[in-house]
Amino acid sequence: FRTLGQDYLVSVLRPAVLCAMGDKEDENKEENDTGEEDENEETAVREEGVNLCQRMLAEGVYGSCERVPRLLRAVLRSVRATVALRFPQQALLSVGAFFVLRYLAPALLAPALAGLVAADPPPRALRRLRAASAALQKLANGVAPGPRPAEQAFFARNHPLILELFDTLSAGAPA
Repeated sequence: FRTLGQDYLVSVLRPAVLCAMGDKEDENKEENDTGEEDENEETAVREEGVNLCQRMLAEGVYGSCERVPRLLRAVLRSVRATVALRFPQQALLSVGAFFVLRYLAPALLAPALAGLVAADPPPRALRRLRAASAALQKLANGVAPGPRPAEQAFFARNHPLILELFDTLSAGAPA
């Protein structure tokens, strides 16, 4: 999908990637000798990822239906219709799985390869993007978050909105 919707991916995801890369102090932070983070650092990165995902959704993804490439929308309609034949209750989630897991998440996890930035982000930025991608994937799959209040609030606020997005993207007759 690199060529399909490249302009869309850049317009929707690039701001979030640049935000993840924005803190120059992060580049100078050293990891401990084992290369492992402590639990507080991991929690902080996860929360930064959830916040980044929230910003990406609010500022880019939710208002972007009309910019999603027509061919991709046709594929999403086809996925929904095909899944609905055997598993009607899962049809909308299948749209989310395809759109997020096969289109948005790979671009977030490899932003340079997806053409969102010129070079690979620094390690902490990649961890933020991985956390944002994980939050987006859980949201798209309808997976309830863990015990952290920030993740629970994120899910409660965004799950109805993302289902509405998937419905809009896959509604109607094939173009």
